[in-house]
Amino acid sequence: MVEVAHTSWYRQGTVTVTINSSKVYGNGTKWLTAGINPGATFRLDRQLYDCEVKEVISDTELELAAPFYGNSGGGLSYSIDRNFQSTLPSKLAADLTDLAGKYESYIDEDMMRIEGKSAYQLAVEAGYSGTQSQWLESLKAGGDWSALDTRTDILNYHNAGTHNAHYRGKNLGTSLTEAQSAAIRAGTFADLYVGDSWTVTVPSYNWTDGEGEEHESSGTVTFRIAGFDYYLRAGDSELQTHHAVIVPDTNLYTARMNPTNSTEGGYVGSEMYTENLKRAKALISAAFGDNHILTHREFLQNAVTNGRPSGGFQ
Repeated sequence: MVEVAHTSWYRQGTVTVTINSSKVYGNGTKWLTAGINPGATFRLDRQLYDCEVKEVISDTELELAAPFYGNSGGGLSYSIDRNFQSTLPSKLAADLTDLAGKYESYIDEDMMRIEGKSAYQLAVEAGYSGTQSQWLESLKAGGDWSALDTRTDILNYHNAGTHNAHYRGKNLGTSLTEAQSAAIRAGTFADLYVGDSWTVTVPSYNWTDGEGEEHESSGTVTFRIAGFDYYLRAGDSELQTHHAVIVPDTNLYTARMNPTNSTEGGYVGSEMYTENLKRAKALISAAFGDNHILTHREFLQNAVTNGRPSGGFQ
């Protein structure tokens, strides 16, 4: 291993960056030779941009952990805040390991010294004459512990917070029952927990594809509970109905975002939003019935500039 000078910043040469590309090319740089490591921070001078270095490919090429989102350009000044974790001198690393081992042995010795007498030994010194087993049996009180059991058993509480905190993974059957629906509407979510699922045989349903052609589909889908009351009291018009959020275990189907490589109109203007989601809505309605489906408002982007959202609507 070649050990390098432990200076914090590296600024030699200039760089060329391209929008939406994670590659950075250097001119007059010595990144590999200088020991720049993955995890270092790459910054462009006079720009509010920094990113983690994912890989140093050569003295003049490195890859960032995420694509560059600023303006493309060349001959730019930059700086790299090094990460010396992988170039820690071997002797220092060995010394730290040895020190940690000695510390653990000292702690073990101290614990042995302060361990002291057991509770049973103290009881004998105080006049107890029975065996250790008899003494342990005598500690079992005959009092009423029911109140404490009720207060400490969190599963006795039925609300979104409790049921969100417990993953169970139980198969709930092939359809949403009236009892399950009532528990959801009441906000108790009795016998329903995160990870529980229904395996629903979806009856035939009709949908229209992006080309305007009518289709009829059916199938079997496993829907799993992902959470309870996630959208409760959210939105500019509050959602005030208790609910369960469910997700399919696998993709419902495959559809394209747009017919061309375009971000015009943002997500709201995409073919996915205007056409392809119709099939998902029809499938879910067929599986659970419209009377069990809620709607809520989301803020969605409807414009993109230089690869970033620049407008939206609810």
